[in-house]
Amino acid sequence: MKIRASKLGTFMTGYSCLTESQSVEIKELRNKPKALTDNQAIRLGYLLEKQKSENDQKLGKTSESVVREIWVENELGRRKEIQSKYLDKGIEIEEQGIDLYCDVEGVLGFKNKDRKENDYFTGECDLLISKRVDDIKVSWDLFTFLEAELTTSNYWQGQAYMDLWGKDKARTVYCLLDTPDHLLLDEFRRLSWKLCCQEEDIPDQLKYEIAKNHIFTDEAFDVARSAYFPNAVVNDFVAIPAEKRVKIFEFERNQKDIELAYKRIESGRNYYKTIKL
Repeated sequence: MKIRASKLGTFMTGYSCLTESQSVEIKELRNKPKALTDNQAIRLGYLLEKQKSENDQKLGKTSESVVREIWVENELGRRKEIQSKYLDKGIEIEEQGIDLYCDVEGVLGFKNKDRKENDYFTGECDLLISKRVDDIKVSWDLFTFLEAELTTSNYWQGQAYMDLWGKDKARTVYCLLDTPDHLLLDEFRRLSWKLCCQEEDIPDQLKYEIAKNHIFTDEAFDVARSAYFPNAVVNDFVAIPAEKRVKIFEFERNQKDIELAYKRIESGRNYYKTIKL
């Protein structure tokens, strides 16, 4: 049993690790020559509980669920598919995201097509640049891009990629791109269902309000305006420059976390052997 890099964050749910500074803090509190104050004792207790959690490789329900999905795929040839408009956009225009990112960063990069695996992980990173692996995420709309941040899932995915490719750094990159035409039409269709009307009866102004959260370049906006809302008042549309449509989060390889992931995967393999239909 191996864990896909994209699933590692879910598999590691509930795992809590000490930072280097927290490990040092435990030693300092334990070695204090005088009795600990009440606050220091509470702090030491918290850190020791966190340390216990770090060393406990017992799987939680979420981790077990990931293992069961792998078992079904391996033993029964079925794979759980997750479909959503957010994934559709990300998959469809991922290479446009790579192009935007490379243009903004001034680097030459091409979509990686090679899948790698080792004894524990399997995965296919998006970009390989020098000593770094980069993962491209296409945001659904302006608001999801605004709120984009480095998540625990991003972190673990990056650790798996760094382990697979032998790299020391990783980036999670969020890109804001014009939503493809057919997905924009789907948004109009959803609005028609809410309004209990035909798509052609949706006021142009409402279509414009939807479109401007999904279109960020003058070129794409001119095309959409002509096709879908020619009569709307559009004097508040603002195009967003390319350099403001890329968010980069960089982090480093953490061998301690990678090795702890190995241990949890070993626990997952033990659980795997117990699964029955």
